Amino acid sequence: DAGWYHTLSETGYTYDEGGPNNLVFFPLFPLIWHIAHVGVWGMSVLNTLFFATGFSILCSMYKPDTQNKLLWLSLPCVYFVFIPYTEALFFLLGTIAFYGIKNKKKLMVWVALFLLSLTRPTGVLLGPAFLAMSLLSYSNKTWHKSLLTYLTYLLPMALGMFLFFWYEYTVSGKWFVFFEI
Repeated sequence: DAGWYHTLSETGYTYDEGGPNNLVFFPLFPLIWHIAHVGVWGMSVLNTLFFATGFSILCSMYKPDTQNKLLWLSLPCVYFVFIPYTEALFFLLGTIAFYGIKNKKKLMVWVALFLLSLTRPTGVLLGPAFLAMSLLSYSNKTWHKSLLTYLTYLLPMALGMFLFFWYEYTVSGKWFVFFEI
């Protein structure tokens, strides 16, 4: 996928009905790569900085001991944050969103969730998670407030997804071509 992202950063989206298409990749990571104007190694370094920043934010929030930090950093999935994939950016934006939720910074949460939805198909993964978090945050007597809280998380993600689908439509002439491909 790093090759697809690199091509996207250089030439943008293309659509060839019946041929290979790059419209399944979300636009924020290749856009950052394009703006940074770096090669594969440069993007790997930038991803390392994204991950390190997100990891620092996470550690400042939860203050794990050194043993736990090293355990977290030794997980095999951490490998993917050092290569030109979206994982490091997704981790950074997710951490910023969680920081905003914990510190009641709604604008930070909105911006982070909007950008998350331009990085990966987050609605599928985060939508149900935010619904569960919202429902579990309120008592049975005030459960209706959880729906309002859920909407504050759902709206920026839905807006980002709509922007992605709209942009795909401008390139391909088809709505929701992502699912077709």
